[in-house]
This record gives sequence, structure tokens and C-alpha cells, in this order.
Amino acid sequence: TNERPEWSPDGLRVLFRTDNSGKRSEVWWRPVDLSATATPLLSGDRLDVFEAVLSPDAQFIAYQVDTSGADVYYRALRGDTTAHPVANSKFLETMARISPDGKWIAFVTDESGMGQVVVQPFPGPGARTQVSTQGGSEPIWSRDNGQLFYRGSGKLMSATVSATPSFTVVKRDTVLDDEFVFAVNPHANYDVMPDGRHFVFLKSDRDGDLIVVSNFRRVLRDRITASVAK
Repeated sequence: TNERPEWSPDGLRVLFRTDNSGKRSEVWWRPVDLSATATPLLSGDRLDVFEAVLSPDAQFIAYQVDTSGADVYYRALRGDTTAHPVANSKFLETMARISPDGKWIAFVTDESGMGQVVVQPFPGPGARTQVSTQGGSEPIWSRDNGQLFYRGSGKLMSATVSATPSFTVVKRDTVLDDEFVFAVNPHANYDVMPDGRHFVFLKSDRDGDLIVVSNFRRVLRDRITASVAK
């Protein structure tokens, strides 16, 4: 299984979650021109990593690990690679995304009883701000750092944000009705184009059919009887 792809900031590599080692869930990466084979980026005998993103300067990597629930950590790519927690409470914390200016990190937590998108300083410390109000998931930053998109209540939402003097949500707007495919596992299943005006989504190529059978027991009995008679 290879899934949950993310770009490196320079666009030259793709990070992805894999179970290729056969032992743990790890994050590997590979050049997009396929000039080299995929190699481990985050792995270890005591570590199950399910998704990861690089900071804009490619100095840090933020990632979600499987603990008693799910937690978000970060560490440097070089030098001292000691892991530091972003959020490691008893609640589920997933889908971390670092802002384009590298100063904030958005993720999803169910601390309130339902999944909500929150933002806090990166790498921290600092206060946490809740962005979504009626549930939210799959946060994605706009390239200009001024908006945070997320999915919630059947809508794609846009939160206009400001970091001066502190991080605040200026307003929330509905972008569109969300009829698109959600990821099977916690991970953003869409993206914002570089121009900030378009999105890339996955849309199912077929709709499920609703079939109603009247007098189901009689129909079933008749079919069984006919089958036995043959």
C-alpha cells in the first residue's frame, strides 16, 4: 500500500505513506522524475507513521504517528532529529499542514467531542485557535497564507485568517457544496491550485442505486422454492 502523497516544497519529490518494509507504516519519498528509487524518510522499529509534510524551508517535517490514538510530532531533517510534540494528548490529532510562511500549523483534533480544525504556532509554543465551528477536516492553506480551507457539514469552507497581532479568524465563507470523494483514511483528498482560484478534487464516476423490494419475504420464499424445484 502506497498512499497519502505530499509534495516536497521544491516540487522535486513526493512523500508518501507505505507498508513496503513489511514491518511498520513508514513515510518514504522519491524524485518525481523517477531518477532514483523510493527511500525511507521516516522509519523505525518503534514508529508507525501515517502521513507527513515538510515545512516550506524543508528544514522540518511534521508527521502523524499511531499511538493510543493519533498524535502529531515534528523534527528537523538534519542535525538534531529529536522528535518534539505538536499535539500528543489523549485525543485524536491528524492531518497536520504547515502554513506557507512556516509560522503556523493546522491540524484536526476531536478534543471538543467532534473533529475540528485548529491552528497553533509552529514550532511553538503558543495558543491554539479553533478555526472550524461545526466540525471540520482536511485543512489546506492557500498559497498566500491568507486562507485556510477545510471540509465540514457537506461544504468546502474557507476561513480568512490574520496573524497580526495574533492569529485570528476574520470570517468564514462557504466555497461550494462538497459532493466530492473523501479519503478512506485521514488525509486531505483535494488541493488548492497555485493561482489560489481553482481546486483539484476527486469525484466518483458513478452513483449508487437505491433498490426497494416490496414483500421481500414473499419474493425470497418464492425464489428459494423455485430454486429447490429445479
